Amino acid sequence: MIKSKDIEGLPVISISTVINLGKVQGLLINPERKAVGFVVVEPKNRHSECRVIGIDRVIGVGEDALTVENNDDVQPLSASAEADSLSERDVRVIGSKVMTDKGKLVGIISEIGIEEETGSIVGCEWIPSDHEKPAGVISGDSILTYGENLTVVKSDFMDNLRNSLEHGIIAKAPRLTATPGPENSHGDPLKYFEEQQKQHLLGRKVTAQIKGRDGEIIADKGQVITQETIDQALAHDKFVELTLNNSEQ
Repeated sequence: MIKSKDIEGLPVISISTVINLGKVQGLLINPERKAVGFVVVEPKNRHSECRVIGIDRVIGVGEDALTVENNDDVQPLSASAEADSLSERDVRVIGSKVMTDKGKLVGIISEIGIEEETGSIVGCEWIPSDHEKPAGVISGDSILTYGENLTVVKSDFMDNLRNSLEHGIIAKAPRLTATPGPENSHGDPLKYFEEQQKQHLLGRKVTAQIKGRDGEIIADKGQVITQETIDQALAHDKFVELTLNNSEQ
């Protein structure tokens, strides 16, 4: 198992010609397969397009290089319809918000663990809404959907939370409990995270107009988020949309 940061920035070396074909620039995620579909390689020059390597063409990933068999395993993005489509969809798991299938936002994804032979995403490092550091790894079995800037997980994902990706996903992590307080008096950490998310929104700026079911404007672009804004969003089932369309002032 490797992490995305283990791959990005590595030189790509052709085994047959021993030529450096460029540096890894990123990854293209296939959300249906829940896997990395392609490795993105930097353009040959500033006037050309970026290039890609199908994950099945990667021979190995080491500390010093990513290897392929031949030079032509690295192709222009436009030469692969699948890669071009995934690039257009631009599914980004790292940095995406995490929402349960019950509609609760519970934090963000900070890193992913990748199975080297298949590219499957075996786990996602999770930072809860009220934390600055990862609290564990969400098992791939607990992840339902990878979307644009949003990852949907099973509501009981914490039952299968794993340890850090540093040494692989091998053992269950200690069960996370939030600090007791007025918003967590019933010991429900997801409820606590939701309240923390509301507090985080206060004073931030709306980046896109949000309308209710009847077409009424709940929040306009540029508006500062207040408690009333949050209450309106909740009343119209637009809280998730509000959390995805805001920025610091």
